[in-house]
Amino acid sequence: MMIKCKRYKPCKQALLPERSLEKTTIPIPRLHVYCLGKDNILGLPFMLLDFIDGKALINIDIPKLPDSDKRRLFAKLGDIYLQLFQQQFNYIGFNPSRLIAPNQVFHSAIDYIFMIHQALLDEFHLRRDSVCGESDARSYLYGLLNSRQFLMDWVKPEHNHGPFVLMHGDLRSANILVDDDLNIVSVLDWEWSHTIPLQMFVPPPWLSGCEVLGVLKEYNRLYYDILASVFESETRDVEYQYHLNSRNISKLPLSNLWKRKLGSWAIFIAHGLMQPLHFGNVYTDVIDPG
Repeated sequence: MMIKCKRYKPCKQALLPERSLEKTTIPIPRLHVYCLGKDNILGLPFMLLDFIDGKALINIDIPKLPDSDKRRLFAKLGDIYLQLFQQQFNYIGFNPSRLIAPNQVFHSAIDYIFMIHQALLDEFHLRRDSVCGESDARSYLYGLLNSRQFLMDWVKPEHNHGPFVLMHGDLRSANILVDDDLNIVSVLDWEWSHTIPLQMFVPPPWLSGCEVLGVLKEYNRLYYDILASVFESETRDVEYQYHLNSRNISKLPLSNLWKRKLGSWAIFIAHGLMQPLHFGNVYTDVIDPG
């Protein structure tokens, strides 16, 4: 049973595992006690979770794993992606309820992506430290202005109005714990979880050992494409288990989505939108390398 301090409502981190993931088998630490204020023995906000006996995946050099271990790990990671993909919604954002105050929701991918792009423009105008000088400012603003129409065209009409799928929001290898046999024993830090358009649901960049900025380098991009293809293959084998009546890939929703995306620049657009801090780099390195 979960215990909470009096006078405090459940926080998002506490709510999400109980609400959005209750139909999945994704391993998450169980929340026992939490408090959002300072009226406790620690004098600080806190959360008391299960102890997880595991090590962070970031400490494992995935590219150097034996092929069999790599494929087994990818299959387990793919199962998590599949279960997230199966949590589908008609909108992006929070639906007002007695637990969560009203906030804006988006019913189209274009509106959501436009919001992300507008936030980048607002940051450019409001934060002088977002650029390193006049030349950098001109280059960055050029990329932002040119990319708006590009992004509107990037959204596929058949995906514009959903469904929208659940994504962790910070599914870095540092937030995945594994045991000595590379079984995933827990996924941490769900506070950034949100629903996203289908086109933004892509394999993680760190499969090749790099985050977004590293993957954008041409010499890393090919290796990422190779490992993303292996990840897709292992995920497809798992997806077949959810669709035992079909061996046709066109009947496998996630595999069908990924087979049209992997190996193209479109996947990097998704990475840029998932991590807007790096969207400018995605534009200059992939969309308009000039």
